[in-house]
Amino acid sequence: MDEASAKTAQEITRLLKDKKESVACAESVTAGMVQSMLAGAEGAASVFQGGVTVYNLGQKAKLLDVEPINAEMTNCVSQKVADEMALGVVKMFRPAYGLSITGYAEPLPEKDIADVFAFIAVANNDKILLQKKIDSSKEKSPDQVREQFRQELLQQFLKILQE
Repeated sequence: MDEASAKTAQEITRLLKDKKESVACAESVTAGMVQSMLAGAEGAASVFQGGVTVYNLGQKAKLLDVEPINAEMTNCVSQKVADEMALGVVKMFRPAYGLSITGYAEPLPEKDIADVFAFIAVANNDKILLQKKIDSSKEKSPDQVREQFRQELLQQFLKILQE
């Protein structure tokens, strides 16, 4: 757990407490790293509802209401899938905010995926507040890429809470 992300998670917790709101998270590429960061903040139990890590289409469709035909065409990596994951986690846990991330931490030549990127979304109730594509470098290790993605999602959510 790096210090910058820990501070960001702590500030998110503080702002959510002040607003008397909560958050839940749906992750794919980061495999629970965002949830771990949020859960590790002091006082997290009062604002972090929980999360779900879903890697395959079947679980994304079953648990988060991700539309399967579009998801299959994009290998579950698109802005639409990220949006549906954020909305699905709000429906599942009933927080004020739902965060989501789906992407690739390394190239997948067998699937013709040469770039390293992720899509994130932040939902508030049934409305999408943020949609963003995050690009990374193939020169980074998959763990470094996941760290970058986690940090970016938390930073973007913090900005929303600060508005």
